[in-house]
Amino acid sequence: MDHPYYRLDGLEIAMTDDDLLDGALLLPPNITEKNKSIGSVPVWTNTATDGSMSNGENCQSYTISDGKKYGYGGLSGATDKYWTDAGLGSSCSDDLHLYCFSAAL
Repeated sequence: MDHPYYRLDGLEIAMTDDDLLDGALLLPPNITEKNKSIGSVPVWTNTATDGSMSNGENCQSYTISDGKKYGYGGLSGATDKYWTDAGLGSSCSDDLHLYCFSAAL
């Protein structure tokens, strides 16, 4: 089912599922679960720009904090394809935010 996506502050970031992945969000997804802005910082996603799993580098499903291994993500302040895949490799020991999406009720 296609539906809009909103940040926790109630502002819409994408009108449909396709809009979420088309590389042009209405607003950046940079609001935390506590409704606080985090600006533009690296975030864990392990998601390619088309919504598929990235290259598999995800810190073993985010269960390890090995400084020698890397996971991939995007930038929370981006509204283009870089919101989900900025080509950034971050150490698994880095403490980064993780996006969470839920279907509209």
